Amino acid sequence: MAYDRMHGQEKGIAERLLMWRRTLGTEKKYPWLGTGICDDLVTAAKLLGADTSEFADGAPAALAPAPVLEFDL
Repeated sequence: MAYDRMHGQEKGIAERLLMWRRTLGTEKKYPWLGTGICDDLVTAAKLLGADTSEFADGAPAALAPAPVLEFDL
């Protein structure tokens, strides 16, 4: 019996693109922020018919505050 993968399939691609946009847009540790990939994900999802209104201003609606990091040397 083969494993049914959701990734790489047409069904649900628009929703997965938005999921990746949420993830990539809120995790500041990723090096590709600012490269435009987040905007491209939203545009691709919109072209596929997804509701992209949560990204209308360019940022996720519920952006979590950045954690305060302390370093002890």
